[in-house]
Amino acid sequence: MRKVLNIADVKPNYKVGGLNSMVNQLVDALESLHYDSQLLYFRGTASKSSQTQYKGLIELFKLLRKNKFDVVIIHSIYHPLYPFIAMLVKISGATLFIQSHGSLTENAFNKPSLKKLIYKPLISAMLKISDKFIFSNESEFSHSIIKGSDKVKYIPNLINFVPQDVDYSPNGNKLVFLGKVDFYYKGIDRMLEGLAELKARGLHAELDIYGYGENKDLSFEEMVEQDPSIIQLLARIDELNLSKSVFFKGLLDPVNRRSLASHYDALVLFSSSEAMPLVISESLAEGLPVLISKETNMGSYVDKFNCGLVLKENVAATIERFMLASNSAKQAMSQNAKNCFANCLDIKYLENIVKELEI
Repeated sequence: MRKVLNIADVKPNYKVGGLNSMVNQLVDALESLHYDSQLLYFRGTASKSSQTQYKGLIELFKLLRKNKFDVVIIHSIYHPLYPFIAMLVKISGATLFIQSHGSLTENAFNKPSLKKLIYKPLISAMLKISDKFIFSNESEFSHSIIKGSDKVKYIPNLINFVPQDVDYSPNGNKLVFLGKVDFYYKGIDRMLEGLAELKARGLHAELDIYGYGENKDLSFEEMVEQDPSIIQLLARIDELNLSKSVFFKGLLDPVNRRSLASHYDALVLFSSSEAMPLVISESLAEGLPVLISKETNMGSYVDKFNCGLVLKENVAATIERFMLASNSAKQAMSQNAKNCFANCLDIKYLENIVKELEI
């Protein structure tokens, strides 16, 4: 039985949120395929013997030597301990995989940050000693800092999601954004500027923004008064004279999140860096068309199934093309979205994908 250790800054068994969901699902899939699948985590509480909390580099090295893992997968690269952990993995004789989760995209790697500036030499050393890299798909790899595909494998971000039976009907160009309000990664500025351009040309679309800024634990009132990202968002909305058509709604109740297709025409996400964001997959599963940038690395799915539009010119032109589409065309996109999820993005395909990797 081959032994695999996943190392990630996630909560064990917690399958909400991108990284938490992807890592815990992979650990479970490997176990189902009869691997000795273990998880080393940094926070939370273990619920079974295969989960070990990090307690220092010395204890980790003891764990590596005792278990003699065949493969160790480090998830993402932005943890100050990962370069040192990677060196211990190589010393132990295990094969080292690094799974990107968006951290290896050029945009993410080059984001200005004092911490990144300090750690870049260590991160570069970690990348040099890695035996393999895992990306969600070829699109994410093509936008990454890794050159050459000989060390690259793919595990798409599949989701464990049971769609509700929701009827989609166009609602008069009502759009929705779900996610962190991050001006660097999420394309907030170009989304708002695109809507302002449409308004100047006499084309009206409404946008509801659900999400959080730098602290998701704040109440709505605290967000709008204290959170720098939300304050910046509201100021930008006012500056572009969009206060009557763009609305910040705070966090979305999970129950209401499952019925977006009955209230909105499309999800919008014009990010500059992503790794198959789950919000797109969930929207497609519910039959909600999506308007996205190619940097979300899900454009190939949207183009193949015709379940939305991928940004090719600018945001205003993309939204306008969708607005001018007939209701029957939008309803066809909705059905295509469900087909896309059922055929490509359902968690049921994960075991076969992992099996083909021959980890």
